[in-house]
Amino acid sequence: MIMMYIEIGMMNKDSIGPKKGSSYIISQITEGWSNINKEKSKLNFIPRSNIPLMCIDLKEDRCVLLQETIETKIGGKTITLTRPNEISLSLHIANNALEKSQFLRQSIIQKIGKEKSKTFFESDVGEIFDYLEETQKTIVFSYKAIEAMCNSAIPDNYTYKKQSNKKGVLEVYDKLGIERWVSTTEKVSKILPAIYNCDSPEKNKFWGHFKKMEELRNDIVHSKSSTTSKVLAELLSNDIGKYVKSCEEMLKFFFNQDKGNPLFPLIPGVTELVSVEVDDMEEHFNHVK
Repeated sequence: MIMMYIEIGMMNKDSIGPKKGSSYIISQITEGWSNINKEKSKLNFIPRSNIPLMCIDLKEDRCVLLQETIETKIGGKTITLTRPNEISLSLHIANNALEKSQFLRQSIIQKIGKEKSKTFFESDVGEIFDYLEETQKTIVFSYKAIEAMCNSAIPDNYTYKKQSNKKGVLEVYDKLGIERWVSTTEKVSKILPAIYNCDSPEKNKFWGHFKKMEELRNDIVHSKSSTTSKVLAELLSNDIGKYVKSCEEMLKFFFNQDKGNPLFPLIPGVTELVSVEVDDMEEHFNHVK
């Protein structure tokens, strides 16, 4: 990786290009780009970061991969890092938690053995508590990945109109209003299909499990004493893996509708890196360090 930070000095005309005022790190430079077999070329990218920006420097005949960076502070010290992808972070947390929960579940089942029932207490019950914690993380962050995907897919200038429950009243939401006030189910079943001009995912087999996952997530986040037993039964059931799979299927459904969205995670075999041609990169970028 080439540790050289640059800032955009001029906005590219293409909306997918570099953003004026933003900073990027050069993660890879491929010389002689016009003579490279594009299908076999290997491109470096940083897992859990946003999709890299591919700039083709026409003057130097090279391909430059850029990762957007952000600057923040930790412990009073300034740090610079590649911008994380919120969808990827949520999926990473969910998958790690799922893996841990599956290991714990198997261990619990082995301890029950051939007994028809078993009481867990003191040190034994700690493993079940660990399982419940990991399973809740799996559900909450799987759903959070869907929420993040919705917000990344909706254009900044998009408006959503729908009839209110009050007769004759038309409700109009801008992107911020959609993020705050429109349910995730409505986003994935109505808003995103309208944006992408595609069928609603309601027609797919994974929809039923997604709705079950959504209900369980809501019960976890907005806990009520009346639903505690129900939530525990769901968390200990065999369906958690199906719920997580439904989340992955939902994400793939929309990733396939928008393969070049720079705010979506980089998924091998799905994501299409969109290149931006620049006559002379030196005219558009300022070298920082």
